[in-house]
Order: sequence, then structure tokens, then C-alpha cells
Amino acid sequence: MPPQDRTRTAHAQIVSQFGPALRRVVNPNGPPMIGPRIRPLLVGFTAAMSLAALAFWIAALVAGGPRAVIAGIDMTLMVLFAIAHLPAMAAAIVLWRDGAFQGRAVLRAGLLASAVYFSAACVIAVLGNALAASILGMLDR
Repeated sequence: MPPQDRTRTAHAQIVSQFGPALRRVVNPNGPPMIGPRIRPLLVGFTAAMSLAALAFWIAALVAGGPRAVIAGIDMTLMVLFAIAHLPAMAAAIVLWRDGAFQGRAVLRAGLLASAVYFSAACVIAVLGNALAASILGMLDR
């Protein structure tokens, strides 16, 4: 059997086995990913984190930068706020994927902005940690 035929056969087997599950993940108009009990919790958490992030950046503009705000806030609260960015990113992405706020353009745009902001914050944090680890690794030599 030629390699192309083997690839097509393998692809057909995968699609026949996992096709319905793949369609649920990829199809935005499919059944919801999250249940009706969890959805309000995710919306509330994402909204609370978005408002906290907005308050942080407004305070940073008023106080003269993020360092001034961080210095004025208890470190425990700052660490909890920083750690909560990852679940906020996940919640915003799941809500976006699930089609939350369909037909409400302003809320949908806010959800997209939250997903983008929290995703960018998490990527920057990971890159910053990688940079710090590589610098510390070079100092160790």
C-alpha cells in the first residue's frame, strides 16, 4: 500500500473514532462546554478579576506606575492577584469558546479583552521567569 493511502486510512480511522468529540471541541455552535451551574461562577470570577486588573492599572496611572501601586499594596494580596491571572485567563477563554454573551456586543468585546489581557499577562510572566532562570543559570557557572 502506498504511503498516501496509509495516511488516508489512518486519518479515516481517527476521524471515525474521535470525530464526534473533535466536532464538539471545534464547533462553536455545538453543545456548551460548561454547565449552567458553573457558568455564573466563571462569569463572576472573570468579571471580578477584570475589574481588579482595571483598578490596578488605573491606580498605576494615577500613582505614577505599577511599582508605586505594588509598593502600596500588601504583598499577600499582590501575590494572590498575580497567581489568579492564570485561572482568569482559562475562565475567559472557556467562556469565549462557549459563546457567552452572544448578541451582546459590549459584553462580548469585554470578554475578549479580558481573555487577551490575561493571556498576554501570563505569557509575559512565563517569559520573565524564563529570563530570570537563564540569568541565574549563567551566574551559577
